[in-house]
Amino acid sequence: MGVITYKCPNCGGGLTFNAEKQKYKCEYCLSEFSQEELDEIEKRELEKARKQAEVQRDPEPEGAGSEAGTEEHVSGSKKTVTPIMYTCPSCGAQIVTDETTAASFCYYCHNPIVLEEKLRGEFKPDYVVPFQIDKKKAQEIFTQWVGRKKFVPDYFFSASQIESMTGVYFPYWLYSCQVKGDLQAEGKTVRVWDMAGMRYTETKVYDIRRQGDMNVDSVARNALKKANRKLIDGVLPYRLNEKKDFSMGYLSGFMAENRDMEKDSFVNEVKEEVRQFALSSLSSQTGNYSSVQIRKNQADITGETWATALLPVWTVTYNDKARGKIYYFALNGQTGKIWGELPVDQKKLAVLFLSDEMKKIKGIMTGLLICVFLIMGSMAVWADQTGAVSGQTRVFDQAGLFSETEKIQLEEEIAQCRKNTKMDVVVVSAYADDRTAEEYADDYYDYGGFGVGKKASGVLLLYYMDGPGQSGGECYISTSGTMITLLTDERIETILDDVYGNLGNRDFAAASQIFLEDVSDYVKQGVESGQYTYDRDTGEIVRYRSIRWYEAVAAVVIAGILAGSVCMDIKKRYAMKQSSREAANSLQAYRADCAFHFSVTGDKLVNQFVRSIPIPRNTSGGSGRGHSGGSSSGRSTVHTSSSGRSHGGGGRRF
Repeated sequence: MGVITYKCPNCGGGLTFNAEKQKYKCEYCLSEFSQEELDEIEKRELEKARKQAEVQRDPEPEGAGSEAGTEEHVSGSKKTVTPIMYTCPSCGAQIVTDETTAASFCYYCHNPIVLEEKLRGEFKPDYVVPFQIDKKKAQEIFTQWVGRKKFVPDYFFSASQIESMTGVYFPYWLYSCQVKGDLQAEGKTVRVWDMAGMRYTETKVYDIRRQGDMNVDSVARNALKKANRKLIDGVLPYRLNEKKDFSMGYLSGFMAENRDMEKDSFVNEVKEEVRQFALSSLSSQTGNYSSVQIRKNQADITGETWATALLPVWTVTYNDKARGKIYYFALNGQTGKIWGELPVDQKKLAVLFLSDEMKKIKGIMTGLLICVFLIMGSMAVWADQTGAVSGQTRVFDQAGLFSETEKIQLEEEIAQCRKNTKMDVVVVSAYADDRTAEEYADDYYDYGGFGVGKKASGVLLLYYMDGPGQSGGECYISTSGTMITLLTDERIETILDDVYGNLGNRDFAAASQIFLEDVSDYVKQGVESGQYTYDRDTGEIVRYRSIRWYEAVAAVVIAGILAGSVCMDIKKRYAMKQSSREAANSLQAYRADCAFHFSVTGDKLVNQFVRSIPIPRNTSGGSGRGHSGGSSSGRSTVHTSSSGRSHGGGGRRF
């Protein structure tokens, strides 16, 4: 089996790939060469050798050639894995590795070598993502990461441990395809309004059609059985758009592994994953209907291709013989993302409660008590801040108040506000109809399917214009769920004060930005002292929950349990357990660049009808509309919308 080295064209010294400069460097004469330059030099040398061979015309002995002795032993469909010995061409040292090792370096003279024969034929990769982080930088990242862990054994910081870091190319299969999507559904919109003692409900039924194509590029799967799969997949994703056509030169100075898994091992899994993602993407493109009933949702996969690629990883392993366990550390050689597992020094952990750390633990316990009090007191407020929010569009400019640039910028700011508040945020402009601004805002929010969690927590800002070409209108803020508690009447009035100047100048984009900033600030401040809700229809007052004695006792017990679990928590954090959600996100990073390009997007109105019922009179003993309900400090006045949901809010004409 042939072994090749990459030699400097100037002095003959060994070349190594410099990840930082993306060039090959000679450690002796310090010459640097790009891959293109080496390819050109090799081309000239091959042409020179060919011409010399033509002149000499010496016949090649039978059995000679680079492929001699490269036969692999196969028993059925399983390859026999046996140790293989190679000889370093520089110093004559013998190098032992296994059949899956493709590239290495001499452990004696450190001259980089490539085991050429292992990368030929069916095992030659199609692509490679070169190292962009060199060993020095990788060691710095590793040292900083470990240095923040107080309970790592001292020997883990040793120079020999850090020096053992090795750059390895791991093999991956890359799956790409095209998906043809076809969706047929029925969508309904519902509009409710009151007039002359009657409540009207208008329902429109639409026939929804979506047909289009989606390109799926580079779904990655590790192709090495012996690798710690959780560890290696933990450093995903890579920027696969930066991959290069494979050249053995990229392996010089690094180790590489040949795949020992074929695509048949996970082809069905990957295809089903892509299909389900395509179906989900289709169903999410139905629009903002009150309800959607899907009749057909189909995704057909075509144009499938498979390719192999080598992806760069810096690794450190530590064999704890006393415990019979190997600890792994991996760093993405392109992005710098780290993943790993660290040993815990039991002695340091035992001393924790006998040292100054105990003081910190006491402080933590005190803080935990306070936190538990706050958590238990506000549990009802924040319990519903979970769950996905449908759709991504949050600016609905029906009155044409924003430019396209302003809408794009506003969508980005709303997305950040939603992330900060963990609640929904919507901005709407519309021309006034027979509904009040309050009714229109509540209906748009409720029947538009907005909100987070069971309470549909969020806020909607409405610019309710008097009519086309008119400058006047009403600015109204509608709150729902947890946002009712956070945006009290007083806070809403303050927001209206802040935006009012821009409304007079018709700078609705600036007004919206101020609104988003105020909402984020108030959510950050939390619930106002003395907060309560006042139902203007019933007169009912609900005060913000205070701490009970049994809750305090429970808090002490919980704090004690948490303090006792400090050691277990340290062990868990050092183990770097990967959550199922993070693992899925890493393997599904390709989805960020996938989107359907629709050729058919028809929404056809097929039916429309209106129902009416008398509005029931309010016979409750409440004080009715406009009652003060007590002190206004911390008050959130609420009402019931046409959908039956509770809303807060307030508005002002401009």
